[in-house]
Amino acid sequence: MSSIGRILFPTDFSESSEAAAVEAFAIAGLQNAEIHLLHINLLFENDPHQFPSNATHPPKDISPATEKKFEVLIEKHGSGNLDITQAEIRSIAAGSAIVEYARDHDFDLIVMGTHGRRGLRHWMLGSTAEETVKTAHCPVLTVRNRRSEGNPAHFERILVPTDFSAGADETVRYARIAAAKSEGELLLLHVIPAPTIPDLYGWPINPTDNHYDKATTESHKHLDRLMAEEGPQIKFETHVTRGNPHRQIVAFAKEHEASIILMPHRGADSIFDHFIGSTTERVLRSAECPVLTLPLP
Repeated sequence: MSSIGRILFPTDFSESSEAAAVEAFAIAGLQNAEIHLLHINLLFENDPHQFPSNATHPPKDISPATEKKFEVLIEKHGSGNLDITQAEIRSIAAGSAIVEYARDHDFDLIVMGTHGRRGLRHWMLGSTAEETVKTAHCPVLTVRNRRSEGNPAHFERILVPTDFSAGADETVRYARIAAAKSEGELLLLHVIPAPTIPDLYGWPINPTDNHYDKATTESHKHLDRLMAEEGPQIKFETHVTRGNPHRQIVAFAKEHEASIILMPHRGADSIFDHFIGSTTERVLRSAECPVLTLPLP
């Protein structure tokens, strides 16, 4: 990863947040970065960590229950060398509160879990992690599970799916630098989707293997051109497959034991994001390894 000086770790003290804490504290230690622990106390919800409605302390004070949980978190993951700040704020929406806090304090990275205590409500109301990824000004590292292999904050096999959009190409360049710094390996992947709108790609209604073969050849050429650009020398592989992009990306990451996936928030399908959700968001929901999303201007 690029140089990181300030990290925001929002937590609801769920299992997913605990997995993210491992990565957040490890990155802070590796980068000698300041880390802020943030709990959003949701209003109008049956929340065991919530302030009572008649709380007498100011809204931005830390409740005793949260303070105790922060202490446990720091004792478990922190060290005496880390610069740690604790904060708790009340809000009706966790995602917007996290993004506002991150923007106000100019963080370089947000590290958070993908699923919280709201469980199945995620599918009806949308995930806090997804809302944060959509609107944050800085990169967001989302973590679903604690990694069973590899050291926290060390990403040996970096998967970068690319749709050849400008944002995706820029993500490849970012990942190349990150791989050089971590002495890791870069896995470049392009997924050729089945043509849902044939005229958009100039393909016939029923493309033949020849069409896919030609697309595969051109895709490999594009990946090779990307890696031929000036930049640090690293170990890398290029792969081209076909199918549903987000399913192929998640399956590839698992099969090739990727330690992290890097993706821009918007790609070639960004005009459809409002209606069907982006490939990045779908990967975010399904990937077992951490996902680092980079915001596009």
